[in-house]
Amino acid sequence: MPSNVQTRRIWRNAVVFDGLRTLEGLHAVVVEGEKIAGVLPMGEVDDSRYNHHQDMGSGGVITPGLVDCHTHLVFGGNRAEEFEARLEGVSYEEISRRGGGILSTVNATRQASEDELLQSALPRLDAMIADGVCTVEIKSGYGLSVEHEMKMLRVARRLGEFRPVRVVTTLLGAHALPPEFSNNSDGYIDLVCREMIPAVAREGLADAVDVFCEKIAFSVAQCERVFEAAKAHGLPIKTHSEQLSNLGGTASAARFGALSADHVEYLDAAGFSADLCRWNIETPAQLAYAVQSGRLMTRVTFAVTVMRLKWRNKLWLSASRRCLMAAICRLYWAAVTKWPSRTGVAWQPTWHLESLAREWAL
Repeated sequence: MPSNVQTRRIWRNAVVFDGLRTLEGLHAVVVEGEKIAGVLPMGEVDDSRYNHHQDMGSGGVITPGLVDCHTHLVFGGNRAEEFEARLEGVSYEEISRRGGGILSTVNATRQASEDELLQSALPRLDAMIADGVCTVEIKSGYGLSVEHEMKMLRVARRLGEFRPVRVVTTLLGAHALPPEFSNNSDGYIDLVCREMIPAVAREGLADAVDVFCEKIAFSVAQCERVFEAAKAHGLPIKTHSEQLSNLGGTASAARFGALSADHVEYLDAAGFSADLCRWNIETPAQLAYAVQSGRLMTRVTFAVTVMRLKWRNKLWLSASRRCLMAAICRLYWAAVTKWPSRTGVAWQPTWHLESLAREWAL
């Protein structure tokens, strides 16, 4: 028997979704080493050819590795008590004003060591890997000082060394105003631009720079200062914007060539410019807004939205989860095929969602 038998594997009788379409019928997937050696209809599988392959089982669905493009995976403490407040109708904005929200996590994160943050983040990453995530973006944003933001980013980098997953890191220093800069938001933005971004860039800790453009965080003008500093250090930009109000942060980020805009629940028709159509939708809220009135963006990273719904709601019954995903897929598919005249853009959907919805509804 060949010495590398453990590197040869075969999965049988699987439904295969290749990233563009669901292949007709059941297939076998053959892996040799770290490469996919073949995807064969079950009727073409010669068992004698694969008797030295490790049998990985039969059935199930095989898809490309999933990407979670927006996570806050590294943090200290928890905000379980705030969940109860939210259930009682207290707004996120009010919780933040009471000293909760981001700032409560900032305090816990600052007190934690790198090793403590690493150990608390590993189970979260393991849960994502178990759900099929192969690439994960991890933001900082709970340190809000040069020392602690860099600490978070170092932990994020280390996670990629401890687990077989690609980690992409994002500096979110302009996430909230830290207590030591109370009533001095311009002073804190000076720190982010003049000290934090240069230090992070020197050590190669971040792959991009993000901001929170919102009335409880930073203004459009302040975020644009961060964009300029990031660009000066060769770092691409992202934005959290229009989450609680419509400030124009999304359009501003588009003018700076941002990689993405997240949340955008309050983005209005005027802000939905041609520049925005090239962006991916990255949260369920973005999908909900986009579907409303037929304002859907092109090139939608829909798998990310579905995956986020899946792993963040692990307590759902499996059947209910599949039905919800199927319903959302059908809604999106109907929108891109039935409503193009309402958008004024040329549709380029990258996922064959109707067939995908059928698979999830099985």
